Amino acid sequence: MSIPPNLQNNQSSVNGSEKRSDAIGDGMSNRVSENVSEKVLEKTLCLLEEITFALDRGQFPTARTLLAEVDDIPILSRECVLRVQLAKVRLYCYEEKFNEGLKLADEAYLQALEIAQYQIAIQIGVKLADIHSRMGKVQISQDLLDDLNILNDAHFSQDTEIHSKLKSDILFMVSANQWHTGQLQDSLNTILECIELRRKYASEVALANAIAFEGMIYCELGQIPKGISFLKEALVCQKKLNNLHYLSILFNNLGWVFRLKGDLIKAQRYLQESVKIRKEIGNILNCRIEFANLGVIEHQMGNLAQAKKHLFEALELGKKVGNPVEIAVFLFYLIRLLLDQNKTAEAKKNIDTLQELSELTGNEKISQRYLLSYALYLMKNPRVKNLYRAQNMFREIAQKAIVKHELTVEALIHLCDLLIFELKISNDPEIMEEINDILAKLLNIAKEIRSYYLWCEINFLRAKLALMNLDVLKARKLFSQAQIIAQEQGLQQLAIRISNEHDQLLEQEKIWEQFQAAPPDYYKRTELARINDNIQRIKRQGIVESVYVEPEEPVMFVIMNETGPNLYTHAFTAGLNFNEQLFGGILSAFEAFSTEIFKGVLERAKFGDYKVLVKTISPFLVCYIYKGPSYFAQENFIKSLDMIQNQREIWEILIDATKNGNLISSHRIPELTKELEKIFHNSKRF
Repeated sequence: MSIPPNLQNNQSSVNGSEKRSDAIGDGMSNRVSENVSEKVLEKTLCLLEEITFALDRGQFPTARTLLAEVDDIPILSRECVLRVQLAKVRLYCYEEKFNEGLKLADEAYLQALEIAQYQIAIQIGVKLADIHSRMGKVQISQDLLDDLNILNDAHFSQDTEIHSKLKSDILFMVSANQWHTGQLQDSLNTILECIELRRKYASEVALANAIAFEGMIYCELGQIPKGISFLKEALVCQKKLNNLHYLSILFNNLGWVFRLKGDLIKAQRYLQESVKIRKEIGNILNCRIEFANLGVIEHQMGNLAQAKKHLFEALELGKKVGNPVEIAVFLFYLIRLLLDQNKTAEAKKNIDTLQELSELTGNEKISQRYLLSYALYLMKNPRVKNLYRAQNMFREIAQKAIVKHELTVEALIHLCDLLIFELKISNDPEIMEEINDILAKLLNIAKEIRSYYLWCEINFLRAKLALMNLDVLKARKLFSQAQIIAQEQGLQQLAIRISNEHDQLLEQEKIWEQFQAAPPDYYKRTELARINDNIQRIKRQGIVESVYVEPEEPVMFVIMNETGPNLYTHAFTAGLNFNEQLFGGILSAFEAFSTEIFKGVLERAKFGDYKVLVKTISPFLVCYIYKGPSYFAQENFIKSLDMIQNQREIWEILIDATKNGNLISSHRIPELTKELEKIFHNSKRF
């Protein structure tokens, strides 16, 4: 669970730290009583500047002390009073005292409108929208933001700095609301518009927070390397400013991201660092998100007692804050843990609490979490009637309008799991049609939210289903496509698993081909395809455990022209000759998959103890023969192809050999042999 963007500073501050004094003092002197000395006025302005600076830097105890000092000064300007109220509302938000903040912000917003102080009215209005959003009232928040947009356009020219700064604050909150309602692509587009304005006008703090939010969205969309780069850019800025509050938020969100990547140890470290900072600055209430994330990680790692402790801590702090949507998330995490511990009675009590929360608020997100929890509870007692009810609950969620993509995805995955269970028992092929419909819907969701992780996992699952339908070629194509995207998007552990499964299919290919002549029942097909592994991993919210991968054993590297005769051969194993048997095996592999190889759909084949990777780089056909796992073999093969194409001298010798039909000896092109040895004997391990 990432810290929502509206827990961060969402205001570029028209009175930002760089121009704070001028903005606060603008037009004030003629509205202050003549009885107030210049000295008092100067002190007031300085204190307001220091308060804003302290809030921007997360120095909340300092801000609180300074606000108490301001309260003792006889401020007669209504504008100045409003600025103090804005500072207090900001502090209430940081301290998560939403009821106090809501009351004060409501009053201050109306007062600002009454005296036509539209700039500060919009600033207070943005904080008011922030509070509504964080109390789970997103629609009220969005309606207010629409009003603020109209107010800004009506009273400030669109080509002015003040309009742009206020616009960026409104856009930040709009993006946050879109995030909360699962409109991730819209949220990304909105935050990019906000960042464009903030790069021109806003403070470093406000810009850094917008960039951090951009990173969170990319991670949620499955573009994790890109997301991490933006989070780290924001981290550099906040470290430079020594902004402990925002550093703690970034550490939490980086922990959340590395959890998605499956790097649980690194995720723990980031989260623990965030908790440490929170405690240092006396902000223990905000630790609830970190505790929830730590609880989920401990659950994944099998440390169930520690997981329960963290989730209880998160829940207790969440109750103090009072955001029902957040409480529902913590309850949901806790219920799943209790069910895994087979503590069904305790889980049921929390499910009842979740039901009460759903009925009290009428919130659809909470309602769907309740349905999911209850369906999971029913599955713990696998009587037919319970499984039937659970299946219907999952269908109900899947058929509802999407309010949070992860809830719909989880319902669809559990529904798919139950249908596969039913398929194994009934052997009814019609169930396969419903499963394929579910996967099609999941793919559409992945495309809609641009989640590369989900897209890869679903195509990985589709490959397994293709095997169950005895379509080996389709399965291999889907394995290849899913692995390529996983590698491109930095999902390395997932890419390794897909590659290993593809290798396993090559080992079992004859078995699957025999099934075509005498198809076994679906139970046997499901077990051989190990489809349950895929379902369970997606259920675990994308956690992909680290996989140890041995480097391959290089055997031979061959370059041919596209008509077949080989031009260059290098054996990595001493004494291995390019004999007729080996050459015949390669040609057989080519013949079996020639169409797919030349289309670039399939890149590997197997014959005997050997595997071969093949790639066309016109006018050549290049193949790499090896033993062992394919993952690093593929990486090394790609490096070798890049090397051949980018080293001009090597390329020209090969082109000349093609024209003349010559076989190239290794002594004529020693640079190629040297580079190949360097690439293929320098493999990594996991």
